[in-house]
Amino acid sequence: MSDFSRRWLLRGGSAALAVLPAAAAQTHSHEMPASAAAQAPLVDQPAASRFLQPHEFSSLQALCEIIVPADDHSAGARQAGAAEYIDLLARGNPQIAAIFHGGLAWLHSRSNAVYGEPFTGLSEAQATSLVEQIADLDHAAPECKYGAIFFDWARRMTLDAFYTSPVGTADLGYMGNKGMTVYRVPEEALEQALQRLGEKA
Repeated sequence: MSDFSRRWLLRGGSAALAVLPAAAAQTHSHEMPASAAAQAPLVDQPAASRFLQPHEFSSLQALCEIIVPADDHSAGARQAGAAEYIDLLARGNPQIAAIFHGGLAWLHSRSNAVYGEPFTGLSEAQATSLVEQIADLDHAAPECKYGAIFFDWARRMTLDAFYTSPVGTADLGYMGNKGMTVYRVPEEALEQALQRLGEKA
């Protein structure tokens, strides 16, 4: 998948809040308004989706997997449940909901304009090429600026979801806190302490 890898994506993203469209730049809320609930029925949604519409959720799953793809070392964002995590946050926060409704609509429109296919119908090479056009917020073409703002959010939230999941923590090699029956002073610390004692003597 060219050089568009998870290691590249870990580089810091730009601050998208400064350039968010007015519709998305609302105050944060952790309660889902009744109007939003009425517009997002749970009937006929995918088993893993509770807020986004089926076509939105499928596109989000594909996008998350491009952001953190499976490799020889680890499963990717899809298996880590990144789309489900974003879907849950969008359900409870109107700002995030606006960002992802609008951003996924832009992605769908751009995909149809460039390839004549919805995002989920693209080949891996086509989808990756499309995402590469919006992967750098500072250098995106004017017609892709909105998509780049959306992608900046999608990338950061996908990485948050992935690296706080069991799949992601395993990828990092994090073992968690463990009990110890014997405590051993690290050799580096012991050598440094002995060196300081020698200097004082």
